Amino acid sequence: MRDVKPGITGLAQISLGYTGNAPEGSEIARLAATMQNPFDLEETKGSLADDMRIKLLYDLAYTASLERLRTYLSTEAMIIVKTPLVMLRMTQGR
Repeated sequence: MRDVKPGITGLAQISLGYTGNAPEGSEIARLAATMQNPFDLEETKGSLADDMRIKLLYDLAYTASLERLRTYLSTEAMIIVKTPLVMLRMTQGR
């Protein structure tokens, strides 16, 4: 993963919140069916591994943004701005 160290927040956290579910109508939601529960086992539907696969895609997209300074800066700025908003939404829901 290009020696990217884990952080407090990230692209997956601001995009998926704490659920790990892909947003309805998003590009990733259309791909989720091919990635989640690949063997179509009833007892594994909605498992934690499915959420982790979706989060991994966001992590890979983040590392891809590191290739160009412009995409890196815009991605970082979006993460910095959206993190408090996501956190406030979660505390208001409790």
